[in-house]
Amino acid sequence: MSGEFQRARRPEHKEERRAQLIETAAHFLAGGGPLQELGLSELARRAGMAKSNVYRYFESREALLLELLQRSFVSCFQRFGAAAADLGPPLSLGPFVRLFARTLAAEPLLGQLTSALPSVLEHNLSKEAIRTFKQSSLTFLRSAADQLHALCPTLSSAQHLELLSHTLVLITGLWPHAHPAPVVAELVREPELAAFAHDYERDLESGLLRYALGLVAESVHDGEGEPSR
Repeated sequence: MSGEFQRARRPEHKEERRAQLIETAAHFLAGGGPLQELGLSELARRAGMAKSNVYRYFESREALLLELLQRSFVSCFQRFGAAAADLGPPLSLGPFVRLFARTLAAEPLLGQLTSALPSVLEHNLSKEAIRTFKQSSLTFLRSAADQLHALCPTLSSAQHLELLSHTLVLITGLWPHAHPAPVVAELVREPELAAFAHDYERDLESGLLRYALGLVAESVHDGEGEPSR
């Protein structure tokens, strides 16, 4: 990068710097860069600024990655909504879950960061930063649940919210198993170890469909009505 880095002094300039850092992190991870190697020093070097300047925009690497994760979810849901609209809602449960799993699987950055959320991203942050992230995430998920209900009325908004919560947990556990170390990936191709092999999209769809069907069965059992066909 030519020229000396200039400190952002206006709000719009500060947002530009934040966006630059987020895009730099996204490019690094999308190119196969390991999450554990993306420290602030490396991020600053790739963004063409001093490490001390990064702290003007994010309190830590984890704070930056949390914002990247939120943006990835927003982008993913926008693509899902567009794809669902093309199919012509309302969607029945099977096609809805199939499209949802396919859309999530097409966003590897989302899978990588979601799986790191409880063990990495929510560490090295202030209590207030985590509170803000959780509150923002809850607002987004509630809005998303309402939108999903409009697309697939088989589940209520509350059930869609529960399904979304389960989706986060499922991704957290499934992603690392479906993307193992190279030596593990080689071993699970052997027939006697094939039970340890996971296909991310297939297993994500299977897990979400089973949970969604359980929600439908639970509502019928509780007398809330018959499931939609």
